[in-house]
Parts: sequence; C-alpha cells; structure tokens
Amino acid sequence: MKLIKKSAIFCMLPLVLFGCARTDYRVRTHQRQPVPNVFFVDWSFDYPVAAERVERPREMHVAMLLPLSGRHENIGLAFRNTALLAAQELNANDIIIQFYDTGGDPAVAARMARYAVSNGSDLILGPLLASETKAVARVVGGAVPIVAFTSDPTAVGRNVYSLANMVTGQVAEVVRHACEDNRFRLAVIGRDSDLGRLMLKAAAFHIEECGGTVVNARLYRNSGQDLMPAVRAVVGARAVLMDKLRVRSRNPEAFEDEELPEDPTEIPLEFDVLLLADEGSSLRALASGIAYYDIESPEVMLIGSSAVAAFREASFSQILYADYPPAGFNAFARRYNEIYGATLPKMAGKAYDGVALAAGLASGNFTLENRGGFIGIEGVFRLNPDGFSQHLLSILQPSGRGGATVVVRRAESRFNASPPDNSFINWDINDLLAAIARRRADNEASITAQMLEMLEFEGEDEDSATPDESSEYLLFSGSEDEGGGHSVAD
Repeated sequence: MKLIKKSAIFCMLPLVLFGCARTDYRVRTHQRQPVPNVFFVDWSFDYPVAAERVERPREMHVAMLLPLSGRHENIGLAFRNTALLAAQELNANDIIIQFYDTGGDPAVAARMARYAVSNGSDLILGPLLASETKAVARVVGGAVPIVAFTSDPTAVGRNVYSLANMVTGQVAEVVRHACEDNRFRLAVIGRDSDLGRLMLKAAAFHIEECGGTVVNARLYRNSGQDLMPAVRAVVGARAVLMDKLRVRSRNPEAFEDEELPEDPTEIPLEFDVLLLADEGSSLRALASGIAYYDIESPEVMLIGSSAVAAFREASFSQILYADYPPAGFNAFARRYNEIYGATLPKMAGKAYDGVALAAGLASGNFTLENRGGFIGIEGVFRLNPDGFSQHLLSILQPSGRGGATVVVRRAESRFNASPPDNSFINWDINDLLAAIARRRADNEASITAQMLEMLEFEGEDEDSATPDESSEYLLFSGSEDEGGGHSVAD
C-alpha cells in the first residue's frame, strides 16, 4: 500500500452523520509503464486572445460529490477510485480533492454542496444524477462552477456544466458522417420517450444544417404493439410487398389476382439514412424489425447512439454510432483493473476527465471554457457556454457476435469549429412532427401533380395530332388518309 502524495485527499463529511472512518485513501500500486504528464492541451495559439493566467495563492480545492453509499454506491466508488488514480497519474500537485457522499439524494447533495462552498471549494465535480445536479445548482447559484456527470440536458445551464457525452452530440456527429457520405434523406424511428424525442430533434436540426431533410419520422409508445407498424410506415410500399410475398410463400393462392414483383428492391426507399432512436431491450426489437425488412448497407446507412455498443447480435453489425475513441479508456481500464481488481464502468471515465480539467484550471493557464479544450482518457473535450460538453468522437461499428468494435472513422485531434448550437432542445416535438408530415404531404402532392401533368400533356399531343396536321401521325398509326391511300402498315 502506498499513500497517494501527489494530491491531498480528504473526506469532509461529518463523522456523526455519515460515518466516514478515515481521512485518507490508499491504493495499491504495481509496476507499469509511465503515464505521460499531460492533462490539458495548449491550443490557445489558434485564437487571437489567449486566456489570462490566473495566479492562485494556494492549491485549488475541488469538491467531488458522489453517491458513496446507497443504491448507486458501486458507481460512486468507481468514480472515486478513478479520481484517485487520475490524480496520481497526472501528477496533480496543485489540487486538493475532497469527497462528499450524497447517497444519491438531491437534498443531501444540496446540503453537501453548501458545506463544500462554505469550506472554500473552488470547483464542484459532480454530482452524478440529474435530480442531484438541479438541487445543487439551486443552492450554489454562481458561487463556484459546477461540472456534473449527468447526461440529462435539462440539468445544465449557466454555471452548470456536464462532462457527459450527451446523445445530442452523438447524433450530431453520426449525422454529419452521413452527410459526408452524401446521404441527405433521413428517416427516424424511435420510442416516444425523452431520449427518442431528443434524438429526433437533434437529427432534424443537424440534417437540415448540412442541406438534407427528414423525409419520415415515427415514434412508438409500446415496443410490443406499436413498433412494427412504425417500421412498416417508414419502409412504406416495400414493406407491404414483402409482407405479401411472405404470405404467398406459405399460401400460393394468396393475392393471386395481383401481379407482385418478385424482387422487393425494385421498389425504391425514400430515405438513404435511418436513425434508430431508442435504447435497451426495445432497441434490440427495433433493430430486429429493420432487419426483417432487409434494410441494410449500402442502400441505407443505419445510425444510432452509443447504446448500440451494448449489443453483439448480427442485427446490430451495420449500425454506426459516435462515441469516445476507445483506445484511451481501454488502456486506463486495464490499469484500473490491475490496481483495484475490478472492472471499470464505462461512465466512470468522466471522473478522470474531471480531475484532468481541474488540474488544467489549477495551472492558471486555462479558463473553464477554454476553446482549445482539455484531454482525458476519453479524448479531447471542452465545456461550452450553454453548459454542454463537446467531445471529439470516433464513428464506430459493432462487428457482430463476439467481435471487437470497428473504428470506421477516427476522431479529429482538435476543435476546428465554434461550439454547436443546441437550441433545438427547446423545440416542441409535436410541432416538429407536424412539420415533417406537412412536408411529406406537400412532396406527395407535388409528385402526383407532376404525374397528372405528364398524362395531360400526352393526351393533348394525341388530340392535337389530326390527319390534316400530321402526315407522320398517319404513317405510324396505320390510318388511311382522305385520298384513299394506305399507311405503311399496308
């Protein structure tokens, strides 16, 4: 056992209330490859005004609010252990990390945040849950910055940030990848939930931003009853034909009065990229429903969120998603396992990035909203004025059962653009769905009008081509002229 001396670690919880029995934390250390002492990136030369150096008369005090007891205790302890290891690996000499147990309770989180601020904390990392984050924001106000770990976009705002890789950023990146592949006709199928609605809004905003459009969108309430009708509605006439062909394969006399094409791909799809906006077991059902109608690459690019990574079924093998570059996290997870003898939860990587951020701030060279960003085990990230964090993400693809994740496109190495516009979060979902439906109706009406116009034009040509006006008409029609002659058909 070796005491971590790189940063001072204290437990600031009152012993009577929370039973914290010791004031230092120890970790086992093993011989391993040295970790480069890099915890932020100086890209300020890209911008005309670099951040002013802030002289600090003392170490930076960082309060980390975590559920170290209660229902989320295991996650909280993983965050704590990750922060301890990060402080050691990064040689974070200028920060003092103080842990506060929230128990996953918003009221307790608010009380601990108030105590942390009164105790001189310069920065709050955490809490974990959205309800806790909102409670902490109410009591802290603008006293100190809050950098939480929640993935709920409604919990962030002025002076309240989140390190989470939110689904809005994932959708933005994977839609941008589709546009780079010259796919601009997007369809969306997803659950009628906070997640599904948010993914639809993000997709609609970003496909429009790159010159494309949402051609169809369906949200289902119940994956058992409503999911397949939603899939059929989006796949359209091809789904109808495939259903009939399947019935005919079992009963040759079915639809015998209809001439059905044998190849369903003769019926074109109206979309070339399809977003699956769901997670968990219903995402599995949705992927199976898409596979049932043979919607696959290269005809259609299938895209989703990082929830896709949890599955290894063949139906997920073609679905692209945006997530952190995996190499950094995987390497750290191995070190974590060597030291703590446990598997590192994916979400706990944010604790490392939080310590890296704090260390960068403590150096005095960077501000919280440094445009060049910081670097942690999950790649390059920055905090934006709207409270969202922005991550440079890779485009990934599951390789199928038992296989490793495939990196389709590596993440960029630096930020080249201004922070994204996330105003679409406030869009009314009913207004958006109505707008998509109106556009579909207008497109269908336009196509119908063009077809009618073509038919009328052909009819006008036939009516106007009288024998007196066109001898050529007579030749090719086989009609006789007024003088009793015969056409070439004779």
